[in-house]
Amino acid sequence: MARPFSDDSRYDAIVDNGRKRWLVQVKYAAQVCRPGVYVVRAARQGHSGNRRAPKTVEYLEGEIDFLAVFSAPEKRWYIPPFSALRGRKNLTLHANGGGVDGEYLESWDLLRG
Repeated sequence: MARPFSDDSRYDAIVDNGRKRWLVQVKYAAQVCRPGVYVVRAARQGHSGNRRAPKTVEYLEGEIDFLAVFSAPEKRWYIPPFSALRGRKNLTLHANGGGVDGEYLESWDLLRG
């Protein structure tokens, strides 16, 4: 695992599995939507046009390959691939592994390629 050289990268870590290198953005989920369900921002701060005010924009293909989301209350990780984001700015994560985004609960095998 490696970190990017500068702080302005779209990703937080580079994971090398020996065959492929993945760009990974690390997130922290603590906002409870209801018991066992967490919402995490799956986007970044950006600027649009001439405006100076930042806005939330979704990640673009090639900026990241995966999110690695740590759920503090559950002490578990979610590893959704970029394709699971589908242009969304938020993900809803289910502690029991259910739901669309819960399927990535502890899915470390995706990083094996």
